[in-house]
Amino acid sequence: MGSPEDAGRESILRAATRLFSALSYDGTSMAHIAEAAGLDPSQVSAHFPDKHGIYLEIMGHCHRLISETMRPLAAALRDAPPERRAEAVHRLLDAYVDVCVEHPEVPALWMHRWPADAGDIRDVESRHMQPLIEETAGVTDPEQLRRFRAHLHLLFDRALGLPGARPEAL
Repeated sequence: MGSPEDAGRESILRAATRLFSALSYDGTSMAHIAEAAGLDPSQVSAHFPDKHGIYLEIMGHCHRLISETMRPLAAALRDAPPERRAEAVHRLLDAYVDVCVEHPEVPALWMHRWPADAGDIRDVESRHMQPLIEETAGVTDPEQLRRFRAHLHLLFDRALGLPGARPEAL
């Protein structure tokens, strides 16, 4: 069983992950994190001197979640004979979608990174990106996921010139 120190640290990371994925790094303060974790701000500061450190730890964790799944599949794709490459690409795509469905905070955190360009124009995201994020966040309907996978696979088939689309995905 972990120590109270570890429990406090994990509580901070869980709260910050929720906030960063919902509000972004810039939209989240240390006070928000402390409140969401049910801690005094000084307790948060005892574990992490600033939100930069919290964010880097969370993004490192997200990277590890993706890497643990994708590395072996990327190696299998790299080593696949030409006639098996399309199948290997599709296994990799399915695994990526599965990780994103199981850990929706991962794509949410990365999506907040992309609009950093033109960061001084703040209402673009709220008008155009936020409705899309809200619409797709937490999609667990099997038919919607099947259609998303089918479109993703077709996109990669066409972009990479892979032989033959997967009929079962369409």
